[in-house]
Amino acid sequence: MNEKKRPVYTLNVAVPGMEGNKILEGVPHILASTGAACHDLTVRLSHVLSAMGISDHVGMGALRFSTGRENTLEQIETAAQAIVERVAELRR
Repeated sequence: MNEKKRPVYTLNVAVPGMEGNKILEGVPHILASTGAACHDLTVRLSHVLSAMGISDHVGMGALRFSTGRENTLEQIETAAQAIVERVAELRR
């Protein structure tokens, strides 16, 4: 596939020192994943992130978001704000 025409709709962000599943537990209205698209249900560092050389400290806090054509900027901003608030809550 031509790289310039390839859809870009997946974002992976990490919160070092936190567990991604704990973050997502507090925002059940946001659909996201803590593992690779082909992961199982165990809690461990994604094999994809591991192959990239990402440490457990960073990788365990990884969150993977996907968007589609019908998602709006407002929805993305709302999800981002909810994640920020959840991380702040867990850090207290």
